[in-house]
Amino acid sequence: MSYGFPPAKDVYYNEFMGMMAEQSTGAAAGTIRQWLATDGSTTYWYIEAVDNGGTSQPFTGLPLDYYASGPSYLYVKNSWLPSASSLAFILGYPAEVGHLHLDAGSFQINRNGYWLSREAVGYSDSITGPGGVGSVGTDSTWTVNGLIIDNMQLAGSYVEGPPVVTRLDSQPNYVFTSVNLSAAYRAPTSSYTNPDGTARDDNPSVASAVRDYIYVRPLETLVAFDRIATQDPSTVGWPTLAASPASIRKTFLLHFPNNPTIQDSTHVLGVNGTNGTQALRLTMLVPAAQSVPSSVVVNEAMSGQAGDTSPQFRLEESHSGEAQSYLINVIQARDATAPDVTATMTENATSFTITLTHPINGTAVIQFAKGMTSTGGSFGYAASGMPTTLTPLATSVNLTMH
Repeated sequence: MSYGFPPAKDVYYNEFMGMMAEQSTGAAAGTIRQWLATDGSTTYWYIEAVDNGGTSQPFTGLPLDYYASGPSYLYVKNSWLPSASSLAFILGYPAEVGHLHLDAGSFQINRNGYWLSREAVGYSDSITGPGGVGSVGTDSTWTVNGLIIDNMQLAGSYVEGPPVVTRLDSQPNYVFTSVNLSAAYRAPTSSYTNPDGTARDDNPSVASAVRDYIYVRPLETLVAFDRIATQDPSTVGWPTLAASPASIRKTFLLHFPNNPTIQDSTHVLGVNGTNGTQALRLTMLVPAAQSVPSSVVVNEAMSGQAGDTSPQFRLEESHSGEAQSYLINVIQARDATAPDVTATMTENATSFTITLTHPINGTAVIQFAKGMTSTGGSFGYAASGMPTTLTPLATSVNLTMH
């Protein structure tokens, strides 16, 4: 196991890929050998001794996206250039493995070889807790770019059901997916109980939680669109937690390797890379009926931190005021000196329209249908000017990758 932030040439990766190269054939073997050549490491003698060799195959022959339907992991790139952005969407989780982390629905972003947002890794250790108080384990939802509801995370055991990817589409200019996380927060039949008899692992405030993602390749910009409905816990067997659904907090988490700057009430900027060459900029879009979320940055490092842990800085973006809320966040990866994407939003009775404009790379228009269920929606992009047509978003899971 490799701890922290291991490079691609890490010994464990190299050993694994070396063995995969000799066990594979055709295009798969060629691509693996290209990976080994690119990372610049030396394959171990005991692997080379039984390796018959082979020819490398350029990465450019591969699709930019890959979806592993078993654990529901989606991998996305905007190009095969060394400076490309790469995103990993952990939409579900493997069902039959141990050491499960509560990271369903989260994402990570790497650009030009530097992490701009990723989970705070660790092994059986702790980081600073919610709002900078107490501690949480490194297997918790607080360590990833997930959703916290009523200050509680995804259910740790005895879940009501797994996350379900309901929509997925890979296109030249965008990638779209939607995952229903609702059942993964609930564990009402847990065999472990609290002193009052309630289920230990349950998050009773969650009525539903659905996360939509659209990644716009030409703009290197991700839109996270969260639909969250809350309920009074006392109505589902938690009398001591009675609360108005509108008063329950919903929290969007975003991690930064370095301490980010809260530029104003709706913008946060994080910088990473050699001499700060890479940047991640967050824009919060707020529906007319909702108040601007509150934001706090928490340093996850604790005194006496174990050496196998890599704490970061955690942005906690929290909102309450409605039983049904939307958290809408636009996340741009770019060179630190590159221009910002401007994000604006309008709405009517049935939908939100988000316009993303970059002064060089064009404009995208995204429509999301309102409601707690992910339906409808459309996308359009133009390299110059405004898009003239919008294409409907996929209504099911399309496994064809671009």
